[in-house]
Amino acid sequence: MLSEMPGDRLLQVVYDAEQIESPFIRIPESAALLDVVMRAPVRLLRRARGASSIPAPGGLNDAIKVSGDGLRARVWRSLRAAADIAPVRLPRSFIDEIRRFEPEAIYTLLGNVRMMKLAIALSKKLDIPIVPHFMDDWGGTLYPNGELGGLARRSVERSFDRVIARSPDLVCIGERMAEEYQDRFDRRAFVAAFGAEEAVTSEFTASARAPRTLVYAGGLHLGREAVLRWAATALKNTGWHLEVYSPSPGVSHPNITYKTKVPVADIPTVLAAADALLFVESLDPAIADYTRLSVSTKTAQYVVANRPTVLVGPARQASIELLERSLPSRTSFASLDGQSAASLSTFLAEASRRDIPSRPLPAEFAAKKMRAGLEEALSISIADWRERAGEKG
Repeated sequence: MLSEMPGDRLLQVVYDAEQIESPFIRIPESAALLDVVMRAPVRLLRRARGASSIPAPGGLNDAIKVSGDGLRARVWRSLRAAADIAPVRLPRSFIDEIRRFEPEAIYTLLGNVRMMKLAIALSKKLDIPIVPHFMDDWGGTLYPNGELGGLARRSVERSFDRVIARSPDLVCIGERMAEEYQDRFDRRAFVAAFGAEEAVTSEFTASARAPRTLVYAGGLHLGREAVLRWAATALKNTGWHLEVYSPSPGVSHPNITYKTKVPVADIPTVLAAADALLFVESLDPAIADYTRLSVSTKTAQYVVANRPTVLVGPARQASIELLERSLPSRTSFASLDGQSAASLSTFLAEASRRDIPSRPLPAEFAAKKMRAGLEEALSISIADWRERAGEKG
């Protein structure tokens, strides 16, 4: 979304500098001293466990409510929380290097306490606004499992309030989130999401070929893999086969083929070649609390592909609502029962026999509009901050 911003206007402050072309500054390790202190004992624990990394329990993240997990999972969760909420310290040389760039705003996705503390510290030192871009409702759900006796959740709330206090305006991933956040935080909220460059959608021509391919593109996390396995089982012996394009393979299934080596840039072509598409949001209530306002990065690509589409997810989930009103041929399921399985087969059999003409891409999915919205949010936030400073002066 910042691809058209001139390089001399963008300075990235990052931990990992791989694949970054614009000017950047690395966040020094000394900014979070607890990380340095904990590195040796955590390495020993990893070796004792026989693992090189510590994934979140069950593939979930720390904004998901879980129950019934064991002691080991609770220990790792507490360690992650302790590292996240620990104090941060920004060296003077680091601040001075950023100050030489003469920034006017801090644009950030945040996502955890450490990123909030870094943004707050930079905002105070440089006297510039924070422009937070929210992709999920993590601020309302992060650390819901009593991590560190509730201290982690209280730290989220304190830091979040401080971020909002230094954010004249907000940026949200979708309209639903923007509407709710405007009311919740008494801030103007702009919408900026991942759009498509195409001006028109693809054309779908019905075909009698067999077998036919139902394609899913996206992650397997947050309960999505269970939905894929349900769909593949429901379509067994119907002439439909599920192809899954994901960074990593899931559990083997006779009616699923996993494609893990496809470049992200090729996904629109893959979607446009499918007989039908599958879009999934988790039906787990605990996960839905976290994702209900989120809009998937794939929504614009699904709309451009213009194929018959099966939507699985809660009826009030933002991505599901958006695709419901944007796709000419779709069906939705909010449960994975036998009736849904029968309806899935019926929809695919009927929809795949009807042509879908090309049409202009709906304006809300245009990448150019999304970039313009983000630019507007940045400009207005800077102006609002300066006006606020003038009133104080």
